Amino acid sequence: MPSLSDIELNKEYLRTKPAILKLAEVFISLCCFISAVVKYALWNEFGTGASFVAFASFLSFVGSVALFLLNLFGAIAVIRRKFAFYTVLCELGYYVVLLIFVFVAAILSSKNAKLHSAIGAATFFSWVLFVLVAAQLAFQAILFKAIYEERKKKPTGDGEANNENREDAKKLKPSSNQTSSANTQMSAGESTSVPLEAVPEKPKEERVIQYSVADNLDVGGDGNWEVL
Repeated sequence: MPSLSDIELNKEYLRTKPAILKLAEVFISLCCFISAVVKYALWNEFGTGASFVAFASFLSFVGSVALFLLNLFGAIAVIRRKFAFYTVLCELGYYVVLLIFVFVAAILSSKNAKLHSAIGAATFFSWVLFVLVAAQLAFQAILFKAIYEERKKKPTGDGEANNENREDAKKLKPSSNQTSSANTQMSAGESTSVPLEAVPEKPKEERVIQYSVADNLDVGGDGNWEVL
């Protein structure tokens, strides 16, 4: 089970492409937000979409900072050890929603770019931010596909336990050849049979384990199980 003690600074993350993209997102989204609010009153009075552009750029800024810090300190890696599929799925969903928001913001700012140079700057930063978020989404989609394919190949924990129990039951269950040979020896009355007093009695715990395995797997047990 992952714990807080596993969290440590991951300097290698700074050299990865997702880290560089997130840092670029932080800078561009901040520039876009500042450009949108500098002439917010003018934009809001003579144009449309000022509030949405500011909201989309601020959402990108906060999300990029949060994800960058979580990856830098290894928190995301710790969470992925236990919930890899769902963690990547949540990040993928976040980038899909963010990409839609930034795309709408870029269109709205483009329609009002002639009102002021600050709004024109917001338009430029919006489209740059759109490209960066699209690149992050592409990386996240590749990661999600890899984890999904690995998840399909591996059975669930319950399935693995059931498979192990079935294998144990097969090993414990006497084969038909052994049963037929034992019946032949008994019918022939061979003198080489082991006396009853020489056969050690099976411990009580082993019998309980044998019957519990048989009961859990719905395998009919007649008490003739062998201990491996």
